[in-house]
Amino acid sequence: MQQRTDKKAASLGVATLLLGQIVWAASQAAVLLATAHTSSYEIIGSFSVGLSIFAPLCLLTGLNLRVAMAVSDPPKISPSTALLLRSTTTLACFILAGAITYLVSASSETGRSAILLLALRSFDQISDVSVGYFQQRNQRSNVGRSFLVRGLGNLAPFLVAFELGFSLDGALVISLLSTVLVVAYFDILPVTRTSVRSVGHNRNCIRSLIRSTWSISALHPVLDSLQANMLRYLCLMAASTHFMGVLALAQMMFVPFQLIVTATGYITLENSRKARQAGDKSGLKRYLFRSASFGLVASVLTALTIQSLPSQILDLVFHAEPDAVRESILMVGLAILFWASCGYLSQGLIVSDQHTRYFLAPLIGIGSSVLFFAVAREAPIDFSLWMIGACVCAGYLVRLIFSVLSVLHLHR
Repeated sequence: MQQRTDKKAASLGVATLLLGQIVWAASQAAVLLATAHTSSYEIIGSFSVGLSIFAPLCLLTGLNLRVAMAVSDPPKISPSTALLLRSTTTLACFILAGAITYLVSASSETGRSAILLLALRSFDQISDVSVGYFQQRNQRSNVGRSFLVRGLGNLAPFLVAFELGFSLDGALVISLLSTVLVVAYFDILPVTRTSVRSVGHNRNCIRSLIRSTWSISALHPVLDSLQANMLRYLCLMAASTHFMGVLALAQMMFVPFQLIVTATGYITLENSRKARQAGDKSGLKRYLFRSASFGLVASVLTALTIQSLPSQILDLVFHAEPDAVRESILMVGLAILFWASCGYLSQGLIVSDQHTRYFLAPLIGIGSSVLFFAVAREAPIDFSLWMIGACVCAGYLVRLIFSVLSVLHLHR
């Protein structure tokens, strides 16, 4: 009876987590769509540039605090200290990314709105620490609730403010204030109510976290984020912020696919770890290659499905030039073609303690994309924007080949 109750609780937690992530992603998309339709794509483009800088910076300076909270009981660092550290580093990253966002914006009004959008996303970094705290206690329902209330806390006040006649900036400010209250009540207060450790212990743990942040394997998420944003970086050198905005909405249409890959990535990590612990090297190899094949097939089907959507639906979503919309979807589809497969194989590398190869894989991919882009710009051919997607795709292909060879190396 108790076992059945535990299974029901676990299933409810998973369902709540999935629902929360879906609502959060849909709310983020709705805010961007409303901004694009009521104002301009330049705002979305500037925000996209800022986010592509903000996210890797947060990974670099975040001290892996979510992991530190999730893997030890009790946490080696007090929740209050972890939240204070994450808030400080997030603020520093936001200031730097916000300044760059303002500089690349077409006008001060565009830059101001883009910075407000970036501020909304910054609170996800603070909630990330609380998510680690909830994960350590197997409180999946609380994790799902965190995503759920943040999504609704962003979207609902934003839409209400618009209906009441507020300007875009006014609606974003109201949404930002709502997000502050939601994060404080649902994510910060439950965590800070726990007992804290001594300052000396916290200091020792902080030093350890800083050292571990600069280890080879810990830098992989930063490099992985940089490669994931290569499409934005390269477009920034060859396209307008208006097209960057269209591109951001095109990337948004692939979010369901990315959520599925992220969710199955956790399963891949767990199964790979079990095969490794059992000493089943052949089984690990088969499982990783099967996961990589699934990622490739899913990428192709997702890109074809979105590309084949009727023009009426695309016009409803984008309200932009049909040619620019199709080109942006093609770019994103090409860019992420091998993204999922590379991610699955990376799980096998870290489980097998191949830290150097785990670090090198995204670095090689980034270098390859930059090289292909430089060659394409100088080649005696007409350079089209969709070729940027092809350059990013080529970088992921090189990374995939390196990862496949690395996995094969595990079984010699």
